[in-house]
Amino acid sequence: MKTETFSKFDFNPLRVDVKKALDEIGNKYGIAINMANISYSERSASGSLKMAILGEGDEPGTSAKDIQLREDFKGWVFKHEIPESLLGEEFTIMGDTFILLGYKPRAKKFQIVAKNKKTGSNYKFPIADVRLALGL
Repeated sequence: MKTETFSKFDFNPLRVDVKKALDEIGNKYGIAINMANISYSERSASGSLKMAILGEGDEPGTSAKDIQLREDFKGWVFKHEIPESLLGEEFTIMGDTFILLGYKPRAKKFQIVAKNKKTGSNYKFPIADVRLALGL
């Protein structure tokens, strides 16, 4: 199928194919590669890639974004007196259990990222809420 013009709908199957190719390349070199946002007009498109080196325990398919969140957590949380060892720990807020995934240093209010254990969805929290839930 040849693409005649770019539209929002053209990118869905294209993204799937590009992701498969990037995963294959990433597996070959031990890195995570993710396609970021794409800008397009009728006849051209541009985008960017995010890459991160897979660490110990990272499985193929781990996103570069998740690796960056984890690395930022390790590099920044000391400023908030949160031990680095709490990465991956569970905490409960409003009856839901979350797994601590990482830290977003550029976020102003919701800097902690955690995954809902039940739904698998990611959520962002203020540092104070997570510190309280972790008993710090």
